[in-house]
Formats: sequence, structure tokens, C-alpha cells
Amino acid sequence: MSPPTVDRRWSTRRAKVLSFVPSAAIAVLIVIMVLGPQAWIRRPDDRADDLRTIARVLAMHERPGDAILYLPRKTAVIGTAYRDGFGKLRDIGLQTSPVVSGTLLGTAARPRVVAARLRGVRRVWVVEWVHPLAPDSVPPPDLLRLLTPAHMGGFWLIRSVFLVLYRMPSR
Repeated sequence: MSPPTVDRRWSTRRAKVLSFVPSAAIAVLIVIMVLGPQAWIRRPDDRADDLRTIARVLAMHERPGDAILYLPRKTAVIGTAYRDGFGKLRDIGLQTSPVVSGTLLGTAARPRVVAARLRGVRRVWVVEWVHPLAPDSVPPPDLLRLLTPAHMGGFWLIRSVFLVLYRMPSR
């Protein structure tokens, strides 16, 4: 007498289903272990910067014709998060757009190009990091010199970011 084939098929299916249980349990355990720390590090108070507040300050105080200058160029990453605050400002330090240059931030304009662009604006917002993240995060001195004739119109220290509004001298 041979065993019923139904029982053999049932035990094969059950074995296949049960073979996924350890993998599924490990996946659930990993998700549970990762969610807590991810939620913790993503709290606004735990970030070195506060991009939302920076964008809000810009949105409240910017005027038509204002420009923005990221010093150094790599700080332009700050402007990519909140287009509402940053998107209306003309980036006078940008030579080639990110799309054209195939880079995240685009390429920086030469100081003489920035100087010429500064002559065409009345107010410029400068974004700098308080504590440079790397040696190449220090604002270029030749670009800082371009701002010496300007008058500071406002200054905001928002966590790790300096946001300075300069009024350019009348010509």
C-alpha cells in the first residue's frame, strides 16, 4: 500500500512555506532595528543644519532682484533642499548648471565673472558654513574680497550656517 499523494504534496508545500519563515523573520528584525535609529537621526533638532529655517528667512526677507552666492561653491547643496526659499534667487556664483555640467551642484564661476554679476545686483545673500566640513569648504578669499565694499544688511546664524545679506554700494 502506497502513502496517499495528497499528504506528500501537502508536506512539500508546507516545507516550502516554512523555508521562508527564517528569512522573513530576519527581514522584520532588521526593519525594527533600523527604524528606531533612523527616526532618531532624522529629528530636526539632531541635524547640524536647519535648512527649513534658512529657507524661511530667505522667503521672508528676499526681494525681487536679489541674488545668492554660496561660499564656497559646495555650500550650494544647502539650496537644493527647499526650492521655495532658494529657487527665486539668481545664483551669481554658478557658471554651468548641474544638468549641463553633469554634476550635483554645477560648476563655479570665476571671480571676475562673479564681480561683473555683483555690479548688476543691489542685494546679495551669502551662504557659508560656520564650521567647514573639509579644508576645501573654506570660502575663497578672492570671492570674499568682492564683498568688501558691500554693507551688511542682515546676519543670521542658523545652526551651522551663516546667512548674510549684503547691500551693494550704489553706482
